[in-house]
Amino acid sequence: MTFDANDMVFSGVTVTDAMGGAGYTNVGSSATDQLVYLQDFVTAASATAADFTIQHNASGIFTLDYTP
Repeated sequence: MTFDANDMVFSGVTVTDAMGGAGYTNVGSSATDQLVYLQDFVTAASATAADFTIQHNASGIFTLDYTP
């Protein structure tokens, strides 16, 4: 199973030295949201009143291989 998503673009934001992002399901409130993945940017990323884009790998964000 491969998990994939469109690239994410946040318009007109100011971000300073972001080192990662979290993908989660919004199931009601922050106390019940569930983490799906944590993405390490490897190097710090910044934007000042501009678009901040998180570009996912063309092969998918992650792959799970289950063999019983």
